This record gives sequence, structure tokens and C-alpha cells, in this order.
Amino acid sequence: MRRFQKAGHHPIAVAGGGTGMIGDPSGKSEERNLLSESELAENVASIRAQIARFLDFDAGASLVNNADWLGALGYIEFLRDVGKHFSVNAMLAKESVRARLESRAGISYTEFSYMLMQAYDFVHLHETGGCELQVGGSDQFGNISAGVDLGRRMHGAQLFGLSAPGFHFTNLLLHVANTLLLFWVLYRMTGAVWPSAAVAGFFALHPTHVESVAWVTERKDVLSTLFWLLTMAAYVWYAERPAVGRYLLVLLAFALGLTAKPMLVTLPVVLLLLDYWPLRRWEGEAPAE
Repeated sequence: MRRFQKAGHHPIAVAGGGTGMIGDPSGKSEERNLLSESELAENVASIRAQIARFLDFDAGASLVNNADWLGALGYIEFLRDVGKHFSVNAMLAKESVRARLESRAGISYTEFSYMLMQAYDFVHLHETGGCELQVGGSDQFGNISAGVDLGRRMHGAQLFGLSAPGFHFTNLLLHVANTLLLFWVLYRMTGAVWPSAAVAGFFALHPTHVESVAWVTERKDVLSTLFWLLTMAAYVWYAERPAVGRYLLVLLAFALGLTAKPMLVTLPVVLLLLDYWPLRRWEGEAPAE
């Protein structure tokens, strides 16, 4: 934001006095603790003091509190003017919502509506302050894009969003590495080129995996997949010629995978299945070269 101001723009920092009373479900496994109005007011004051170290509020920068307009918005008015532009199907497809739905805690209607409120923030600031660009972390990409879409649907406005591209690029590199590694492991085990390529291609384009690339909070998915496949690759190498060093490499990759995502605890069962097919170790056959 400081660089934007130096370039002649007028940055608007948004304090979540209103949305803070709801809580963003992104990256959370359970509902956040709801803050009181006094706690939120104290947080907003602290945010202004922190941002003032980087932005010059006397030279075009401003700090606004979305409680000022969200608090004055009637429920029926909000549903009529904002809610009708959102598809529940699209909202359920968002990773932050889908992950919470699959969790034991679930997601409350309060948190489910958070996306609508942040999207409306963008539209309101466009109407009142001419704001055309929203900047946020990669975990906010879904909320930012929802605001861009809402502005187009409500007013035909062309709005823009910007998130941290480095996170996306890193996730993309990990995803590409996972795809290539999957192809190599399958080919090494089966010796079948085209079936292995077909499975790897399906893996690369499957929406579940692609969505994990877009969300920085889902880095654990692409990273744990990398260690999962590395464990499989090390195990195939060990199966070809068992040795202590190769076995330790399998354990190392597996341990690193567990640090990324505990779900990898099921991987040893998969390795046992690989022993049956296609490695056929129970029959004393070597893997396909």
C-alpha cells in the first residue's frame, strides 16, 4: 500500500469492525471466537497506529471501518440487493467453505455469509470512494474475486483484485513437480507409458488439486502430496534392491509428509497394497524396469 501511495494512488485501508464480528472461515478448522464491540474498537485503534507507520493519512491515504456501513445495512435489504447475486453452489465450491463442511466442527450460517459481506465492502468502497482495486493475501483470493463479480453484477463495474503471486507460483511449481513425480512412479512400477501419463494428466487437471494451488492456506495439500509421492518413489527404489540406506530414505520422506499433513498416516497401508500390485513383492517378483 505504501508503494501504491508513492505512485500517486490513494490507498484505503479497511478495518474489519463489522466483518470482525463474524469471522472469516478461510484457513480455520473451527469457528473463530466472536469479539465484543469494545474489543473490536480497540483493535481498530491499534490498526490505525500500525498502518500510520507506512501510510501518510495527510496525503491521500485513509482508514475506514466497515462497521460504519455494514452496521447500518438492514437484513432484508442485504438479502435483496446483495444475496441474490450469489450462487450457493459457487460458495460451497470455495475451499474455505468446503473444508469446513467436511470438518467435525462444520460451518455456521454466520461464517458462511462472511464472503458476501467482504464482497459488499469492495462494492461500497467503489461507490463511495472510487476504489477499483482490492489487494489481499492469497487466502483472500476467493473473497476478493467475489467482490469483483458482485460489482459487475450490481453496477456493471469493472473491478480488479490482486493477491500475493509468489504463493501461487510456489504452489504451481509443487503441483507440476507432483504431476511429473506421479508419472515417474507409475511408469517405474508398471512400465506402461501412456496409462501412467493419462493418470498423471487427470491428476494435474482435477479441480480438487487445482483449487489447492490457488489457496495459500492449502499449501499443506500440495506439500503433503509431494512427500507422499516421494515416499512412494523411495519405496519403489527400495523394493528394487533392499538396503538400509534406501529404507531410511523411505522413513525420512514419510516423516516429512506427516509434518505437512497428518493424513499421511494412512500411507503405509498404500505401500502394502503396492507390494501386492504392481510390485508383486509377495510373489518374489521385482518391479517393472
